[in-house]
Amino acid sequence: MAINHKVNKKLESFNEESKIKLRVRKLKNKYSIYIDYHTNKGRERKYLGLYLAGDENNWQEDRVILLKAREVQRLFEEKLKLERDKFKLNSNKSEANFVDYFELMAEKRKGNTRHNLLSVLSHLKEYTDGTIKFSDIDQAFCEGLKHHILSKCSINTTKHYFSKLSQALEDAIFLYDLPMLNYFKRVKHGRSTPPPIRYLTKDELQNLIDNPYPNKKVVNPFLFAAFTGLRLSDVKALLFENVVDGRINITQIKTKIPLDVLMNPNAVAIIEEQKQIQGRKSGKIFDMLEDDYLNWRIKQWVKNCGINKTITFHCARHTFATMGITAGMDIYEVSELLGHTEIKHTLLYAKLVNKKKDLAALKFPKIL
Repeated sequence: MAINHKVNKKLESFNEESKIKLRVRKLKNKYSIYIDYHTNKGRERKYLGLYLAGDENNWQEDRVILLKAREVQRLFEEKLKLERDKFKLNSNKSEANFVDYFELMAEKRKGNTRHNLLSVLSHLKEYTDGTIKFSDIDQAFCEGLKHHILSKCSINTTKHYFSKLSQALEDAIFLYDLPMLNYFKRVKHGRSTPPPIRYLTKDELQNLIDNPYPNKKVVNPFLFAAFTGLRLSDVKALLFENVVDGRINITQIKTKIPLDVLMNPNAVAIIEEQKQIQGRKSGKIFDMLEDDYLNWRIKQWVKNCGINKTITFHCARHTFATMGITAGMDIYEVSELLGHTEIKHTLLYAKLVNKKKDLAALKFPKIL
């Protein structure tokens, strides 16, 4: 039985720009996935313990397996980059410096991810004086680092930083077959408090529209997100081909779930304007600025309009949700439009709007 052409097409797309190649080997009733790559020692193979059915009836299950294989491929790409930078972890596993490893990983990232990792790195360096062997990362070390970070940051931030440390160590353990446990995973944190939901009211959004920032690369993507609820990643990837008859039809980058929604007239107007700006009707709809720079510009725009709020691009999504619920949209309708996987995520906005109504009721003048 030949392997499904969809599987082959997906493998070709993964392998197109990578030196780490994903291959499959035919077994009796399935296909085993392995990676194929070259090092200074020559050609190497590593079987991943992932298996494909390979037929059309099991395509959806195979697609999930392929995404797992792609993540392993990405990890091995990182390994080759580290080795090119002379970080020879596998030459002396017990003596390698985790701080150096983490720093190299951080430097290779971009945008907000890089900024977050460098923040973690600063705490790690401060606590370790720049050196901690992989073999010395135990429960006592992790607990001490937690209390060090907690003395300067909130529980939420500390928990977030530990997730970055845990992921970095988990990758290293997998890539280099390190004989150790991931103690970062075992650290218990206090109860997290949900971060505040920052959004713009209808009047504040109108204020921004009436006083636009002098750069359409800031204005149009932000307003489009406020009128559709799309995440930044989906706005960046959106093509004119994804917008047909006033509908957006995409697979969301974060959740991998299809989204097919009708746009409101405000969003349609922005698409039409972008056609004029771009001078075409195909390809990327928006020319996006770098994430950090875009958020800095949005903050300047909000400040110039006299709005005393810290607003980033993601707040446009919050704005869409709260405005929709305030206008009387059903909670399930809002959930569908936002592409939420669970209704509990949308209920956060409903609670926020109800709290606003309670505060408004208290402002009613006392007459009796």
